[in-house]
Amino acid sequence: MSTARGFEEMWRDLAPVGRSAASGGYFRQPWTSAEGELRAWFGEECARRGLTVETDGIGNQVAWWEPSTPTSEQGVLTGSHLDSVLDGGAYDGPLGVASALAAVDTLRERGFEP
Repeated sequence: MSTARGFEEMWRDLAPVGRSAASGGYFRQPWTSAEGELRAWFGEECARRGLTVETDGIGNQVAWWEPSTPTSEQGVLTGSHLDSVLDGGAYDGPLGVASALAAVDTLRERGFEP
């Protein structure tokens, strides 16, 4: 049984993070509490999926879906970001991250193995 959550549930979790009550925009700048909350969320979502997370020296996080048997074949890469511009819109930031995690879920459901 998968412990991964659907896109809609992930998006509901993300919607309030960093949102300004005054403007309705988002403030998810790097190294703020909102961005820290998003980073923690990302780690939890990756752990649910058994993905390996690495963080580099400047805080970039990368999650790896490693094959059960190591190969030298090509893989699939997707990228996005959790932060936003000042007073950014709802889709500036974690939409791509949630979409990538949902894509991993869909591939797994269809039997794909990296």
